[in-house]
Amino acid sequence: MTYKTILTLAEDNMAADACCQASVLLARQHDAHVTGLSLAVMPSRSTYLYHAAMSEVLASEEERMLGEATAVATAFDAALQKEGVSGECRVDRCLDVDALDQVSLHARYADLVVLGQSAPEEVDGLRRSLPEHLLLEAGRPLLMVPYIGLRETLGKRVVVAWDGGREAARAIVDAMPILTRAEEVELVVIKSSATDEPGREEGADISTYMARHGCNVTLKRLIAKGISEADCLLSHLADYSADLLVMGAYAHARLRQLVLGGVTQKILGQMTTPVLLSH
Repeated sequence: MTYKTILTLAEDNMAADACCQASVLLARQHDAHVTGLSLAVMPSRSTYLYHAAMSEVLASEEERMLGEATAVATAFDAALQKEGVSGECRVDRCLDVDALDQVSLHARYADLVVLGQSAPEEVDGLRRSLPEHLLLEAGRPLLMVPYIGLRETLGKRVVVAWDGGREAARAIVDAMPILTRAEEVELVVIKSSATDEPGREEGADISTYMARHGCNVTLKRLIAKGISEADCLLSHLADYSADLLVMGAYAHARLRQLVLGGVTQKILGQMTTPVLLSH
């Protein structure tokens, strides 16, 4: 298994350059094609039906947004050409109410989707809703890139978060093209206490599975002493100097996530290392 098509949003924001850089790095590693997607998101006309005089203004605004999306696509194509990787950028004109589903549709034609983390000051509702929507609806793994940018490497020192769940197992399989090429892979199991339960050590079987696929994997057990699993994991990423985290996403019911908060949400909010997620 390898990645042959990588989809990324072509945008004009803080994370755009890092997303392009990550896509190029992965394309070189896997001899993949990069597909950029530049969205021209148009407001729903129903909003303006009560105000017919706004039709000309709306048409002018749509023309402006389409021009901006086209300019972004042209710049993206130029960047790919400069880097010498196979790729192209599409311009997709869609309504604001359809934008999330439209990106998910494009994602289904790719092996991996690369998306930038929203900056703290970013208030765009589409951008903030997109990661969760893609994970739950697109059926493809998602690589989230920190808005602060990338390190020099991607996928050489990888941490895999393991909790024995379906989502974590799916993430490992989806990340296998990267894991088999990594110099070091650390499978991390986080516990709230050091009490051992009878039976085989948790994580041993999945470590064996990964090793059989050619991963240079070691098993690491962490104890979250008085802190959350997310904080424990974030701290370990820094200590290990990881350049990628692989984890399952939204393992619990969404209502419980919204009420209590969740590991996925906290990682996406505080990440400084790229994160590959699957659901």
